[in-house]
Amino acid sequence: MGKGEDFRDKRIYIRVSMAELTEMNTQRRRVGDDSISDYIRKTALGSIDKTLDRYEAVKAQHQDYCEYLQFLAVFREIKNELAAQGNNLNQLTRKVNSEDAIDKQYVIDRIKALEKVNEEIGSRIDSIRSNGK
Repeated sequence: MGKGEDFRDKRIYIRVSMAELTEMNTQRRRVGDDSISDYIRKTALGSIDKTLDRYEAVKAQHQDYCEYLQFLAVFREIKNELAAQGNNLNQLTRKVNSEDAIDKQYVIDRIKALEKVNEEIGSRIDSIRSNGK
């Protein structure tokens, strides 16, 4: 104890059920108190609210960070898919420019595949936007 604190020489006896004791210990650990006495004292004197506020703030930051990591993972997938589709488009363009006889069905199939990927990317972006709100 610091110089300005009173010596704690008074005791308070209370009875609790096992379920109540278990819940108190869970809450005590959540806010980082070492003993049930510290937890009860802080709760009764109102300082536990500040600890809970800090806990909630850290929890919110952690949740934001997890959402950011999920966004990055989806973004990387989209980026890789766009790169692959860009390569496909370049191959298609080279084929069209290099040959006199072009298989029209091949070109149509490639264009449809690109359109499908474009729609998928659009829906993923929409999903990211709706999760961010």
